[in-house]
Amino acid sequence: MKLKTETFHTFEHRDLEKLVKELYGYDINILDERFIPFEYIGQYTYHEWTVDGESELDTIGDKEIVAKWIETGQMDQLEVPEVDWLLFAEVGLNHIMHRLFIEGHIPAGKYQMKVWW
Repeated sequence: MKLKTETFHTFEHRDLEKLVKELYGYDINILDERFIPFEYIGQYTYHEWTVDGESELDTIGDKEIVAKWIETGQMDQLEVPEVDWLLFAEVGLNHIMHRLFIEGHIPAGKYQMKVWW
């Protein structure tokens, strides 16, 4: 029997906050419930994505949210008709990872964000 392994790009949540500030001018707090639901956040936790231009966008309206963010520069209170079950849409971590990929800031692959405080 062989041990199945995977390679991940691992980063600290604070580094992603700094990168978003540097590239897009937004101060975000990843520990905010907007980005990680309360029941999933904790000290020494990991959050994972496959980023390839499509896998990270797994909900109806995700592509439209990213397009609206790029168009307006806003990360919250986005009016996105494709997300008609919400009054306003907000950019989430999956959208951030997607934009970083499509703009060439990160390569395709599996990503793991460490949450430590």
